[in-house]
Amino acid sequence: MDSRTTSTEQTSQASTHPFHLGSLWAHHFLDGLYMLIGVSEVSGFPEEYDVEIVCMETGECSVGTYTAIKWRRCFIRIA
Repeated sequence: MDSRTTSTEQTSQASTHPFHLGSLWAHHFLDGLYMLIGVSEVSGFPEEYDVEIVCMETGECSVGTYTAIKWRRCFIRIA
């Protein structure tokens, strides 16, 4: 993640994707609970986002690039 990481909840795209900072997620295939801690749009790639999550059990951070559809296929929102 870079310094351009922003809360997309403050943009017009807030209602078109599932990325809400501070939300909790369970992965379809991995154990653990994950909190979404960063989101930034990928420059030049519409509807793609760099997403940063932290595992609540281990504190390990991960970064990945997702579209809203791909994110929903991988994660289930808990809270």
